[in-house]
Amino acid sequence: MESFLPRHYRFFPQVRQALSASDGEYLDRLAPRDVAQTVHRERRAVARQFLAGLHEDFSSLERLARMVAALSPVISSEQEKERLILGLNSDCSMPGCGYVFQPDLSLCSNSSN
Repeated sequence: MESFLPRHYRFFPQVRQALSASDGEYLDRLAPRDVAQTVHRERRAVARQFLAGLHEDFSSLERLARMVAALSPVISSEQEKERLILGLNSDCSMPGCGYVFQPDLSLCSNSSN
């Protein structure tokens, strides 16, 4: 069960601080140029790793939600569409993908629901 719980989100305050404009300005003011550039590059790499970790957290929670849904007696088609869209949006919004999934939900409407 613990493998499904999110872990990476807890580091958001540290990542936000490291990428803040004020922190960058402070570093640029006090550190030699080559050191500041190296630190900025390393901080961006850490931020990318953090985003990958958030994606891992989301994927774990999504797997847990699918397991709960499979055990639940009734799941509406609306709930299934929402879960599918969230999953696709998460996969397609990762850094490097270059695309943010924005579905036209009017195509999913069904007059029988």
